[in-house]
Amino acid sequence: MAVNKDLVPTRALKTNLLKEERHGVHVYYDKMNDTLLMQIIPPCEETIIHFLEDENVSLIYEAKSKEIVGIQIEGFRTSFVPKHASLEKIWNKRIAIKDFGELLIRVEDDRPLLAKEIVKASRSAISQDNHKLAEVFQKSFETANNYAMP
Repeated sequence: MAVNKDLVPTRALKTNLLKEERHGVHVYYDKMNDTLLMQIIPPCEETIIHFLEDENVSLIYEAKSKEIVGIQIEGFRTSFVPKHASLEKIWNKRIAIKDFGELLIRVEDDRPLLAKEIVKASRSAISQDNHKLAEVFQKSFETANNYAMP
């Protein structure tokens, strides 16, 4: 089996940005690809996806600094959400929304709770590669209180 020497091992990724106070957490769901992104830097910045041993969960890190800045979950609605009852309950609340105004209010109200549930649900996948990283990641998003609009 060939090994790509350019791959960055999880232990080489940094967590300094996760430990700092931030200006906002960006949560974005791509319905077409069924992928959820949650990161502490604007989505327009250059990042790299670091695949973990989990079928759904990957880390997002800055290309130059190797600082972890977020999480990507593939198969979010079809595969990941059904495995986590508390996350599924919050995610499915969006379906019952009747109008756009209610949608904006509900999304704003639920974003911190949704983010915390996503981090909680993905903790075991992150822990497989690095238990300490899972703790830092969870603490970072649990204490975040500012969620930026996508």
